[in-house]
Amino acid sequence: MNLAVADIRPAVPAHVPETLVRDVDYTDLIRGDEDSQEGWWRLQQTMPDLFWTRRNGGHWIVTRGALIEEIQQDHTRFSHREVRIPPVPSPWPMMIKMDPPRHTDLRKVVMPALNKTALKHLEDEARAAAREIVAKIAPRGKCEFVSEFSNVMPIVVFLNMMGLPLDHREMLLERAEVALRGATLEARTAGMAWIGNYVKEWVDRRRDAVTPDLISKIAHSDVGARPITYEETVGMCIMLMLGGLDTVASMVGFIARYLAMHPEARRRLREDPAIMQSAIEELIRRHGLSNTARYVTQDMEFHGVRLREGDLIAVPNCLFGLDDRIHANPLEVDFDRPTPIRHAAFGNGVHICPGGILARREIRVFIEEWLACVPDFAIAPGTHPKMVTDGLNALEELHLVWDVAQ
Repeated sequence: MNLAVADIRPAVPAHVPETLVRDVDYTDLIRGDEDSQEGWWRLQQTMPDLFWTRRNGGHWIVTRGALIEEIQQDHTRFSHREVRIPPVPSPWPMMIKMDPPRHTDLRKVVMPALNKTALKHLEDEARAAAREIVAKIAPRGKCEFVSEFSNVMPIVVFLNMMGLPLDHREMLLERAEVALRGATLEARTAGMAWIGNYVKEWVDRRRDAVTPDLISKIAHSDVGARPITYEETVGMCIMLMLGGLDTVASMVGFIARYLAMHPEARRRLREDPAIMQSAIEELIRRHGLSNTARYVTQDMEFHGVRLREGDLIAVPNCLFGLDDRIHANPLEVDFDRPTPIRHAAFGNGVHICPGGILARREIRVFIEEWLACVPDFAIAPGTHPKMVTDGLNALEELHLVWDVAQ
């Protein structure tokens, strides 16, 4: 019998005090009209700074920004060897599940793909895609934003960067959804296996012929003083695949929902381009996505709590940006919030996401190109956005409407 992921509930370990045990399923936090981040914020406000839940295989959850940052920057005691709860097995070594120095050497492989020249090209691709999509959508006066825009614009850019067929987009999105948010551990494992086999086929092709795309560049790169291994190449491309198919698309969706509900924010973004950079950081802070995990490498006492080697800790990056000990009125989007605007949406320390710069540019492209054609829009009456909390907060459905006479 395949249990739902949340229903995998082992006994509470002996070192965990009953006073720190809560019945919390981090994949089911949204209540009523909350968005994903509000669900996490409510958890932060009502739970201890660090607590244990039996759900999802049994693990700790850290809720406060200071502890999140400390854990993210201490890869010696809090390893990346497991970053999902519960862990999903994969035979391929992925950079996101490595610690320095191996992580550092592999990270250098992908960074040239995000240099200044490459980013300019990718931004131009995103802008061209956005203009084409909005030109088709705008005259209709309505759309389902996720399937028609946020799951198209950034993913077209990603597939072009990787050298993968654009007509594989929907198939890959479906498989990534299962791998990341399948109902059972068996489903997630099967989804990861499918993604691995798909990537392996393309890596095999690129190893035989040098092409301009990122898969080929990775396959023919060096790690330090040696050639990258076949296994490392496949693992790197799986990691990029899962991140590229989900992350920016979800962030753009959450921002579209916010703008649909706040006409004054739309007006300011249209009329005052000088605020764009800080406004994007503020929108990212408010709508954090990633909720990774860490593996405890040694027995220790951490802020008065006994941890044991092998414990897993959920580290909700979004809660750093929502912590009222760091930010005043954290649920409010304030385009005049003092800079720098601190958040952990792309992580901290050595594992900070290398794609963060590209993500910011794609968000800017969306805001500029969408508002140029559809300056005023709203959530369609009678509809409710569909959102989830999981390893990655996501917006899965958003119906928008607008006056075509505008």
